[in-house]
Amino acid sequence: MTDKEHALTLQLEELTRKVKIQDKMIEKYKYFVNVVYESETWEYSIYDEIPDDTWIALDKRDYEKIMQALAELDEIRPWKMPLEKRLGGR
Repeated sequence: MTDKEHALTLQLEELTRKVKIQDKMIEKYKYFVNVVYESETWEYSIYDEIPDDTWIALDKRDYEKIMQALAELDEIRPWKMPLEKRLGGR
């Protein structure tokens, strides 16, 4: 194998590795979109509840699923911990 062929082989291996990483990330985004899409929502305005008609409520279990799926998208992990749900600053 010539030096040029060897260099091309290394480039191909690197590109293949990068494509696999991107494919995994795409699958995580597809999963996240699916979780959000399938979430149960509740429309406040038809029940005359506050805050107002610009808000909707999510089923708590579905919210937790969304947050878990979102945490899977957190590739940087600067604090070496997953995203945590935050409920009204409590």
